[in-house]
Order: sequence, then structure tokens, then C-alpha cells
Amino acid sequence: MNRYLFKVFIFFSIFISSFSFSQVVDGRYLGAGSESDVIIETNDIGQQRFLMNILGGNGHVCFDVAGTIKGNQGLVDDEEELGQCELTFTQKGHILDVNIETYEECRQYCGMRATLEGSYRIPPQACTLNAIALQRQEFQALYDQKQYKDAENILNKLLNQCNFYLDFVAYDAIRNDLALTLYHQDAPELCIEVLTSTIAVDQNAYLPPMEQELYEEIEKAILFNWELCGGE
Repeated sequence: MNRYLFKVFIFFSIFISSFSFSQVVDGRYLGAGSESDVIIETNDIGQQRFLMNILGGNGHVCFDVAGTIKGNQGLVDDEEELGQCELTFTQKGHILDVNIETYEECRQYCGMRATLEGSYRIPPQACTLNAIALQRQEFQALYDQKQYKDAENILNKLLNQCNFYLDFVAYDAIRNDLALTLYHQDAPELCIEVLTSTIAVDQNAYLPPMEQELYEEIEKAILFNWELCGGE
């Protein structure tokens, strides 16, 4: 290799090594219960950025936490010079795991019961919020027509496919509806079995005050149906 070609080779090697190829796929990833999200986008100059809005326990949040991604390393924008929050993004198909590398620096962006760390997923089409709402409407129409087996099938499919994307209130509300379809099919023992897994029936379950307030209405309905099906 002559001296000129060698210099060109060195120049391009340095250039390529200095350019970080993203290991994270652009998209909107939802946290468990669909109450938190991570949005990954690549801007017009090829820079990949993230925006995180996380809801933790009792209404604590990490609000509008933004930054850049190089490879699989995330750096939160440090406009107030509070210390650099560093994250690692690990892609596994439609699942995105976020880990905190600098704990104290990242804590400043979140309430006490919220954290940037977690597992987030791009939902399948059947598990978007709109799709879930439509399936629950379809269930209600069948239930009102006393087509209980068809109504049961919709809820079983929804729970099997979209369990991760249902918040705790929606999850127990769907299980409560499922229990009723079983009761109307003369299967009270299965009704009890389904309701056993709900928060309302679990005597060891604890909800923070804000979550407990959100849960009160469905809790009353579940306890009523628990007794209806013969629970003690």
C-alpha cells in the first residue's frame, strides 16, 4: 500500500470509528400497564434522541426526560449542570430494557417512587389502547346479548395477548367481567378461580393511596361478584 492510500485508509478508519451506529430501533415503547413510555426518534441530522415519561407509584413521575443515544448508551440532556445521567438501552426484538449507569445523577429527574430503569415494549396492533378499548366494547355487546361463551373468548384472548399493556385497574376489571361470563355459564367455581388473582381478593395486596382511590370502584364490583359466585 503506497503512502497516499495508507493516509486515506487511516482517515476513513478514524471517521468510521468516531461515528456511532444506533443499536436501538426508533419507535414508541410502553411500560407495563401502558402508563409510561419511551419515544426513540432519529432527527434530520442523524442524531438519535429519546424522550421518557414514567409514572411510578402514588403518582410519582419522571417527566419529559430527554437526551441522546449513541450506540446503546443514553445521555440525559444536562441543561442545569446537575450531573450527567447515563443510561444503557438494550434491544431485544420489540423489547427495550433501560438500565441506569449513574444512579444518583439519574435520581434527580424522578419522584421517590419513579425510576427511568425498566422494560418497555412496542405493543402489537391488537394491544394498542384503542384496540383494547374496541375489544372491550365488542365484549360488552356480546355480553348484553347473553352470548357468554363468545364474550368469554374475547376476554381470554385480550388477557393472553395484552397482559403487559393493561394497568392494574383495567386488568382486574377484565378479570371481573370474565368471572361474570363464567358465572352465567353455570361455572361459579371458575368464577371464583378467576377472581382469586385480583387485588381485591388478595388480603396481602397493598396499594399506595392514589392507586387505592383509583381502584375503589372495581374493588366493590369484584367483592360483590366474589360473593355472588360463592366466595368466602
